Amino acid sequence: MEVVISLIFLVIFSVAVGYYLKSVISDDSLTSFSGFCLSLVGFMVFFVFILYDWDVYRNGLPITEIDRGEYKVGFVYRAGSNVSLGLEMVEGEKSEGMKLRLYQFNLNAFDGEIKSNAKKLLVIETGSFKKLKLE
Repeated sequence: MEVVISLIFLVIFSVAVGYYLKSVISDDSLTSFSGFCLSLVGFMVFFVFILYDWDVYRNGLPITEIDRGEYKVGFVYRAGSNVSLGLEMVEGEKSEGMKLRLYQFNLNAFDGEIKSNAKKLLVIETGSFKKLKLE
């Protein structure tokens, strides 16, 4: 949903910039000022949405940092020294349900056996050190 909203604001921003450039070319100062204001508001709103939910706009790479806590595991995949996890997470207060986020960690970050049928991930933090445990 955030992507759709951000794309709508991107379209509005693009129209506002086009309107502003048209008014600058036609040299109408009142239209030029209103176009500038519309462009500025569109620009600010677009970047607020990007900064609010940056991982939506990531380049497709898996997330490699995680906060301590307990997470529901959708899948576990081990390839060499990397373990990829699909974690189900609730997005925001008014979510339509769970969303799957891809995480990838080095095998050494895990405590114990890597269970391919795990249903829960525990992230334990001791000082600046985090240990992951699949259950």
